[in-house]
Amino acid sequence: MSISNFVEKSFLNYLEGDIHTSLSLACSAVDATARKVFNSTNNNVRFKNYIKRYFRIISFYGLPGIVTNGIKIGCTLLKDIKTDENNMVWIEDIIYHTIRCGLLHECDIDKNLRFVDETLIGEKDNFFNIPKFIIIGLLISVVLCKENNNEKLDNNISFYLKNNLITVNDLWGKEDEFSI
Repeated sequence: MSISNFVEKSFLNYLEGDIHTSLSLACSAVDATARKVFNSTNNNVRFKNYIKRYFRIISFYGLPGIVTNGIKIGCTLLKDIKTDENNMVWIEDIIYHTIRCGLLHECDIDKNLRFVDETLIGEKDNFFNIPKFIIIGLLISVVLCKENNNEKLDNNISFYLKNNLITVNDLWGKEDEFSI
């Protein structure tokens, strides 16, 4: 198995509408890539540092209309999330603790987290909402990462970005060319 296998299966599950399996595979690909990028033995630190470093790419591809280096957001509905004194939390904490750890350790995520089709991040209608496109952002960050330049998908998976057809295999390791 390789990172590209996880990326490919995640894309395919995403296209089939299986968000949880797609996210599980995407988080595993991020984990493996973070291990290449950061020399820390602490998975928690490594994963969150990866999200922080690549969040501009993650947000560009995974949060349509938003390009930012980080998001700190109000959060009262998600269990097991440590917030600050104002009930604020960084997005990398939600991705790591609620999504990644929930899926990889319990095969489930907090019932108060909902994946939506629009760019909506935060609490609304008694749910904490995250765009399902976040998966694409995570996957593209893994693909663009320089440390993964030797990876390739077996299948030619492409997607549209602003009316341009982009083939995933053309992006591996090209972080510098696609920096935002």
